[in-house]
Amino acid sequence: MITALDQLLAVCNYPQKAAIVWPTDAGIFKAVKPFIEAKQIIPVFCGNKPEIENLCHAYGLKPLQYTVIHSNDQVIAAHDAVVMAENHEVGILMKGMVSTSIFVKAILHSTLLENILTHITIFKHPLQPKLVALSDAAINIAPDIETKVAIINNAVDLMKKLGYGHPKVAMVCPVEKPNPKIASTQDALILKDMNLKGEIKNCMVDGPFALDNALSAAASEMKNIKSEVAGNADVLVVHNLDAGNILYKSIGVIAGQPVAAVVAGAKVPIVLTSRADNEITRYYSLLLALHLTSANKA
Repeated sequence: MITALDQLLAVCNYPQKAAIVWPTDAGIFKAVKPFIEAKQIIPVFCGNKPEIENLCHAYGLKPLQYTVIHSNDQVIAAHDAVVMAENHEVGILMKGMVSTSIFVKAILHSTLLENILTHITIFKHPLQPKLVALSDAAINIAPDIETKVAIINNAVDLMKKLGYGHPKVAMVCPVEKPNPKIASTQDALILKDMNLKGEIKNCMVDGPFALDNALSAAASEMKNIKSEVAGNADVLVVHNLDAGNILYKSIGVIAGQPVAAVVAGAKVPIVLTSRADNEITRYYSLLLALHLTSANKA
């Protein structure tokens, strides 16, 4: 079981081609360069060739270490990257400074989809030696029950590839007691029941939980919550994009914790970070994508 983001490095032992869309920021090159030098990835940069080549030169990359697919348009650059993934010419897609909507739209209009796309963030558990998955912070705005099932399934599949055999999924809400006026608590009850009936498999779903109840055994005991998931969650599923995005950015900005962020539900791992994310987040996100690529081939 992988318990820290740095442990992902050990499995990245072969070169993988990665299409990086609109890499026009120094942080992208700082994040990608270690993988290039270690011969773990061969980047295919999609965007303005003169600008990209200038950045490659500035960061000491040699022409034989990368390829550039030229375009002056973000939509075309995203399309070029997706087509390469469809044709098995690259095994990873990575968002650079391209707009998230343009990047995701290109994927949605491709043959890469296997499930509903969901954004998953991995971070270190604040109280235990393990990792936690958070979903959804960037893709699904107001997921219905069907979409939440996909969110759970994608997150569970990812955590299993990190060695978590039967992930514990916490439905995170403002309160831990069901309230008919709080929609998230009602969804939590429905999803818990679906899990008990075997309609959501390979995991344990419970809720509603407030965030502290999901992660802290002490908080759960204080409120006398009896659940195997309480205080020991492997996956946090939030009600909507507002909650997910705020929590995602709180982990990185307020708590200063490194995170890794990918989009699941496609045939290839997709690295999707905010344009404001630093090179550490981009580094770990690419590291996670490489791990998932390795796990898919195992």
